[in-house]
Amino acid sequence: MIIKVDNQSVEFEVKQLLNSFHISDELEIEMFRSAKDISTIIKNDGEKLCFIEKVDDGFKETISYKKALFKALKSIYPSSNHPWGILTGIRPVKIAQDLIKKNIDYITIKKMLNKIYYISDEKIDLMLRIAKIQSKYLDDIEKSYSIYISIPFCPSRCNYCSFFSCSLDKGQNLIDPYLDSLEKELKFFYSNKVIYDKELLSIYIGGGTPSTLSINQFQRLIKILQTYVPLKNVKEFTFEAGRPDTLDREKLEAIKMSPVTRLSINPQTMNDVTLKKIGRNHTVSDIIECFKISRDIGFDNINMDLILGLEDESIENITKTLSHIKELKPDSLTVHTLAIKKASTLINDSQGALDKLRTYNIEDFMKISADAADYLGMKPYYLYRQKNMLSNLENIGYALEDKISLYNIAIMEEKQTIIAFGSGSVSKFTYPEENRIERVSNIKDVKLYIDNVEQVIAKKNKEVEKWI
Repeated sequence: MIIKVDNQSVEFEVKQLLNSFHISDELEIEMFRSAKDISTIIKNDGEKLCFIEKVDDGFKETISYKKALFKALKSIYPSSNHPWGILTGIRPVKIAQDLIKKNIDYITIKKMLNKIYYISDEKIDLMLRIAKIQSKYLDDIEKSYSIYISIPFCPSRCNYCSFFSCSLDKGQNLIDPYLDSLEKELKFFYSNKVIYDKELLSIYIGGGTPSTLSINQFQRLIKILQTYVPLKNVKEFTFEAGRPDTLDREKLEAIKMSPVTRLSINPQTMNDVTLKKIGRNHTVSDIIECFKISRDIGFDNINMDLILGLEDESIENITKTLSHIKELKPDSLTVHTLAIKKASTLINDSQGALDKLRTYNIEDFMKISADAADYLGMKPYYLYRQKNMLSNLENIGYALEDKISLYNIAIMEEKQTIIAFGSGSVSKFTYPEENRIERVSNIKDVKLYIDNVEQVIAKKNKEVEKWI
């Protein structure tokens, strides 16, 4: 498929929109603008179609081109599912937040979002509902900062995963030197009194699968944090204990005795056949036992993650999964729509397999998961999108009102500086008075990170000095 656009500044986003249609036809597309119109010429198998869209000078140039392409493609592929319209960004709620800050009423916002982006009424209502819930927490988030700790080790790689991680069979001997380098990073930045004295809101230890650490390694990580980081006033401390094949009662008790306040147990599905297909070395019974032990030893804030659209899962499978979730009663539930990523092993499957994934009625899956969250008394409180999501849908976090994750709101709405430590992590420094965000990435490769941690520190410190 070939697309030519006469304006290079809009080309990237136009191509992103085109990719969201998942077109298998060998199209040739050309777009060019005159004073008042944008013309879209589409050649397909010898046929040539021309679409002309009037330009609204009130819209940004990128939006005008995307609207023109969207209308042209929808006329050819009317069944293509695009509830988010021309929106290709991953943080739709930010748009709603910005409009609310301008004191625009909800009815006008709905009309604007529909007219500008072609977003469906259902998704606009979801955006506004989430924006309203988040508004209660934004003051605390905006006046503080959070930290993210990367533990990039996993017992095995799931077939949908695109994150850079190191499997235990290859990386077991790297964990202790990795913790050495992580300590150097934390020690350097928290020796700066200005950072130490700033208000730290939340800590998130993610991965990878952080619970691959042994008890001694976990306790060492916590000791490092207690030594250098001011934990006293932290309001939320999340630990991803993602897989039950990395957990037992003794390790869960060690986590409970630490400053961790929020645990994430991530089954993705409650179907044994699917767990095996995606590369998980545990069963549904293991998940249930792990959850019950966590409750038994006193965890009162447990999140569970699910993925909709995993290979060969039917609506009956999803219903079964959600039935288990309703019985367990977690405090929050994060529902992901499967995104087909280039770095995942899914992308190496045949085109037929990928096309099969895209034929699932994910909207029905999403509806019954929303119903399950509602049954549990949860509300949607954050949302984000990714490239190549099935049915062009979204990921939604649901939670009980008193168990909403501050970190998740902060990371998705980009209202707060988040300093990230460890390989593959990305720090985000916010400058609200300039409406600007600067990102600083750490080295992804674990061994390279270990060997070059001083360079990692120096690179990030340049931005930290500006931020403080």
